[in-house]
Amino acid sequence: MKTYLKPMVLELEDLAEGIYAASGEVVPTSNDEPEVPAQPVDYDNDPECWIPSFWEVQRVSSNPSDSFVIYKIKGVHKTGLKHISSKQRVSVMISSPDFSSAVCQEYPVTVNGCTVEFEREKLGDAYGSGDEFVCDIRLNCTPEVAAQISVTGVTIYCTHKENVQGGWD
Repeated sequence: MKTYLKPMVLELEDLAEGIYAASGEVVPTSNDEPEVPAQPVDYDNDPECWIPSFWEVQRVSSNPSDSFVIYKIKGVHKTGLKHISSKQRVSVMISSPDFSSAVCQEYPVTVNGCTVEFEREKLGDAYGSGDEFVCDIRLNCTPEVAAQISVTGVTIYCTHKENVQGGWD
């Protein structure tokens, strides 16, 4: 025969309400004014979430028909930030607009003067921090330009979206 143990019941005041409040429910304060979740200032242009880096991988400036420079672009989402990121827009600044084209095997790129941009669309990868990506950007150009052109900076803009409770984080 199995032994039955009576479960122990604990009563803790205010514990359950705190759990529900954390799940997104608005709880009135002592003066009965509802707390409103903060809205994002400009979540479509938020460069504060990512740590970008870049370095040269290969430079071929001696071949007249196929001169190019390849840079590796890396982005690491900062730790300690928790939000849902629907996509990231990566802007790569180039020292000169004299390259003939830019190619990234992982993502389609657009070129606007000295800036090469691509969007990395991932579903919630940046939630809870720690997301990262690495890709190569190839700048096709003449031998003269290939000898001098360089990446001067990278900015990664995080695009946020609402969480399942309807808040921003």
